[in-house]
Amino acid sequence: GSSQFYAQGSNYIAKYIFGGIPNAPDGIYDEGISYFQFLMLVLTLSQFFFSTINTKVINRIGFKMAWFLGCLAQATSNILLFLIPTKEFLFIPYIIAGFASCIAGSVPNAYVSLNAPSERAGECFTLLVLTFNVSGIVTNILLQMYLGSFSFFQANSGRLVACVSIFFIFSMHFARTGFGYNKQQKGKED
Repeated sequence: GSSQFYAQGSNYIAKYIFGGIPNAPDGIYDEGISYFQFLMLVLTLSQFFFSTINTKVINRIGFKMAWFLGCLAQATSNILLFLIPTKEFLFIPYIIAGFASCIAGSVPNAYVSLNAPSERAGECFTLLVLTFNVSGIVTNILLQMYLGSFSFFQANSGRLVACVSIFFIFSMHFARTGFGYNKQQKGKED
């Protein structure tokens, strides 16, 4: 889902925020692309900042709440990208997305490292990476290639970015079950 934020963001900003037309000689579209690259720098700096406090935050609030906040943050950044009409405040969704990507990248890996038996940790990490990759492929096929072909989404690619927020709601729901299981519960069941 977050891949749409990155993949559709450049075209959306260049066309709808800057008002540019691809390949037009006026260079307005290119200015929008350049501004998107600046926003990606903001995203990277945000990720760097949040990565320095990520472990402390997750330790303090737990896996479930961290995942919930990460999904909520990504959904919020997707919707804000679509709702903010001018370039002056577009950095806000990119800062929020930096937080979300830190959580999304670390919570599942930390959970596996703490709960998988040491002799099967490699298998679990491989399955986790495979799941991320397959879900990214499916998301791009379903959203970008299928939904993106409808005139409603072609008229404004920001709609596709906002639509992705539905997947984060699913993720928040299913994580309540997945991140609720741990070794301590397994020991009580045995």
